Amino acid sequence: MIDLIMEYKKAKKSMERDKSKMDDPLKVEIASQIIADMDYAIRWMKTGEQPDAYSRAVELKSAYSRRALLNLEVFPSLDITPSFERNLSENHKRAIMHVIQHLTERQLTCYLLHTAHMRSMQEIADELGIAKSTVQEHLDKAEKKIKNIAANIQLEA
Repeated sequence: MIDLIMEYKKAKKSMERDKSKMDDPLKVEIASQIIADMDYAIRWMKTGEQPDAYSRAVELKSAYSRRALLNLEVFPSLDITPSFERNLSENHKRAIMHVIQHLTERQLTCYLLHTAHMRSMQEIADELGIAKSTVQEHLDKAEKKIKNIAANIQLEA
């Protein structure tokens, strides 16, 4: 693989030299695109991962999280003792899981620590190593998502 990367680098430098000698704007544009494609291929070969694939990785992680949440054995225990008996229907449980799936991991963590564990924003910030204002942003976004999703869910008793 190293030999291939070296060949691509040499070819890219050669193309850059040739491009600097070109007068025709169309040829310069084509050469620029070829150089960009070679650079892309070099980055891919060096890392073994497709460049700019971060959003795809986030999509895959999100899909995994959704599958993991559906398996309640994977879902972490919150160690919360309810103040009264809660009997949730299967529809309510599905609705809760649906809402949770749409929160980022950080939003969910901040939201659960704040609402379920009654932690202050400063305590959460200290525990997670982030600013208090960042905790507030995560809580605000989580609450907004929860309200938007809950407004669109039809529950049967």
